[in-house]
Amino acid sequence: EKSVSVDQHPALQRTHSGRLLHDLNNGTDLSEWEPDLCIQMLRIPAAQNYVAINKLIQKAPKKWLLEFLERDGLGVLLESLEKLGDKGFSSVADTFSQLQCVSCLRTVMNSPAGLEYIVQHKEYTRQLANILLSRNNSVKLQVFELLCALCMFSSKGHSLALDALNHFKQICHGRRYRFDLVMSELRTADTVAYQTTLMAFINCLILGQQEVSQRNNLRNELFSVGLEQILKELRNIDEDALQIQIQVFENEQQKDEEELEPLSHQSLFDILIRKVINTPHSHSLQYVLLNLTQMDTSSHETDKVWEILEEVTSLNFKKNLSNRYFKCSLQTRECGTQTMNGRLGRRFTAPSSNSVGVQSDVNQI
Repeated sequence: EKSVSVDQHPALQRTHSGRLLHDLNNGTDLSEWEPDLCIQMLRIPAAQNYVAINKLIQKAPKKWLLEFLERDGLGVLLESLEKLGDKGFSSVADTFSQLQCVSCLRTVMNSPAGLEYIVQHKEYTRQLANILLSRNNSVKLQVFELLCALCMFSSKGHSLALDALNHFKQICHGRRYRFDLVMSELRTADTVAYQTTLMAFINCLILGQQEVSQRNNLRNELFSVGLEQILKELRNIDEDALQIQIQVFENEQQKDEEELEPLSHQSLFDILIRKVINTPHSHSLQYVLLNLTQMDTSSHETDKVWEILEEVTSLNFKKNLSNRYFKCSLQTRECGTQTMNGRLGRRFTAPSSNSVGVQSDVNQI
């Protein structure tokens, strides 16, 4: 099917968004406002277009919304929001257009069909992460609310929210860790509402993990990039909504710690030694530890090593390892024979990289 441009279509040529708003307000037949035509309107960065189509999406049947999504309506919205964000605060009109565009995006994702669609397309969540480069905190606040919804929608949505943070870390070269952005925004947020949303996002990330050990790992990762100190400062802010989020965080932390007794590094090391001592694995462990001690921990390149180690050791060892890891192991051994040449004392070199609804009240999880 040919895509019809705004200029070619008589209805849009006569009235554009004004006519659509008139039809919506007066209960007129909306059949002429096909998804493809509305997507063409979205390509014009005007607040009135976003307002009109936002209202249409709220009234549209599921079939219309699915066609809108299949014709890349969501992608067009995200692309428009990125372009508006690039303009910064060049005018009040641009700022207002950004807010209306992200509001339209919220409406799409506030439906189960919209959330399910974005979960099936990783590129959309990465586009969402790109919008966090915006200097408009009101826009970023709403993006974090959308990521909250993804976290609570499904386990795949939760994984995509974390992937979005990793993607942002890659496109923003000043960031080393995936939670650097969240910590930075918490420190510099210009409103308590934004801080509350960020804390709600942190809670969604943690509560979206099914296993208590995974929840504790996430908390420890957040503490390692400064959350503990930030929480001390946030507790002094007299705002109920924010304090509720902090209380949720602390209550869930206490419950998990009671269920899973934390062990020190030394205790864990002693347990591991006892398990492998007097077996061939003890030599493997010695070899691994020797390589790890020679890493340059100040280098960003070593971060990937820790990520791989954590991913591999997080596998359920009661089940067989997937073929993926067998292949990885074989490839690593091949590389090792060429580069390490069996020398325990040789300096370790890390591989280089080639590299639930949206309207839910953020005051409660």
